[in-house]
Amino acid sequence: MEKLDEIRKTLEFYVRSNELKNKIIDKPNNYSIADHLFGSMILATAIDSEFKETNNLSKVYRMLFLSEFSNLYPDYDFDNLKLGKQYSNEAAEARKINTNDGKLVFKYKMLMAIA
Repeated sequence: MEKLDEIRKTLEFYVRSNELKNKIIDKPNNYSIADHLFGSMILATAIDSEFKETNNLSKVYRMLFLSEFSNLYPDYDFDNLKLGKQYSNEAAEARKINTNDGKLVFKYKMLMAIA
């Protein structure tokens, strides 16, 4: 039963994650949260390839995603997932903007907002 519960919780996370592509944040342009995330990740990739602002770009990608996910689902308990503690910490790091990676997440989101 424990394995089945783990699978259920993981699938719930993926279903909610999938909803990001349908949550429209710019109605006139039909622009979703997922569109914004993708644009932010492309900017992060391009800027990092030139300036090497972080040693762990995949963490910055996760933080971009987790910050948007936690904005949409503020009460979601990441502890339900295998890497839940890590996800909770990274979402909090993105919100606090007090580390280099947290500042990069904010920067890439803002750059995409003005692009």
